Amino acid sequence: MGNYKIIFVISLFFIFIKCDLPAPPDHPNKDKGFRTTAPSRLYFKNMRSIKYELQQQGASKIDRYSFRKLKSVEDRPLLLPIIADNWINDQAYVLLEKNPSFSQIKTNELIFQPEGGEPSSFDLAIRNPVQQTKMALKIGALLSQEGRFIVRSEEGGFVPIFEDKMDKYHFSIVIKDYKRLTEQKN
Repeated sequence: MGNYKIIFVISLFFIFIKCDLPAPPDHPNKDKGFRTTAPSRLYFKNMRSIKYELQQQGASKIDRYSFRKLKSVEDRPLLLPIIADNWINDQAYVLLEKNPSFSQIKTNELIFQPEGGEPSSFDLAIRNPVQQTKMALKIGALLSQEGRFIVRSEEGGFVPIFEDKMDKYHFSIVIKDYKRLTEQKN
């Protein structure tokens, strides 16, 4: 009977000690805005990925999802948002790529001119995935505002971009899917 009391007391002691210890962070160096979870990734792969073309990058194990309806646009300049799912590290990003028509314009500056406000400028030469994601989210938010996006051409003129309402709509869908994948509020 005495041994059972000792085992019981020792067990309670370890339970109390374990309860007092703070839980270690699951990913200490991870920015929460880029974090994905198994349920959100499962929803994206099962429900949303049908709208995307999947390209897997071999060694890096990053899945790149290009929205099919945007990828097929070649007759006008367009900025393509690509969802990059780094599933090994439970992270996702939005990468920005120029379509073939946009690539012919030798510029890396995208300008948003709101009606009656100060223009915003975006540097498309930035290749850092974190910075590109932040830029894509800002562009996605600006697409719902009154104004227009333009790029400055080599000749000094301006070329409109996102003039087609469906281009804006499809870009916004990608941003919404990305936010759902990273469990951010829309």
